[in-house]
Amino acid sequence: MRRFKRQGKSGSFNVMQSEIEHAMKNSQSNRSAAKFLGLHYNTYKKYAKMYFNKDGVSLFEAHKNQAGIGLKHKSRKGYKERYPLEEYWQDASRSSN
Repeated sequence: MRRFKRQGKSGSFNVMQSEIEHAMKNSQSNRSAAKFLGLHYNTYKKYAKMYFNKDGVSLFEAHKNQAGIGLKHKSRKGYKERYPLEEYWQDASRSSN
């Protein structure tokens, strides 16, 4: 995924509706759209709530993905193999005897 680069000084800028719509087309959630634009999530949220689509719904509300559909999540697969707690507890009980 290619990220959007902003020009100009950091600090004060305006995010246009077309930029937010472009980020929404290239991402699956509001958080990933903010990352795509190179903005902090709260800044993205502020501007996305300012603009509305043709149905009268804010762009932020229209792009919510609360179920996390299509997003990759970190898994805990292999956690037990990395940290064999049973062996640790057995060793600890042997040393205390």
